[in-house]
Amino acid sequence: MQDHARAYLADGRLIRLLEAWTPPFPGYFLNHPSRRQVPPVLAALIAVLRERH
Repeated sequence: MQDHARAYLADGRLIRLLEAWTPPFPGYFLNHPSRRQVPPVLAALIAVLRERH
């Protein structure tokens, strides 16, 4: 999310609140039901997120 907000933070359109309480996290959180077969759409999303990270 920080990449998307960087320009807005730089020019002052956004400000950080509670910065000490929100340390940066370089990844994604994904919560899905554990099943034997992952739906193809979810598998594709996981692949894209892994590739971007």
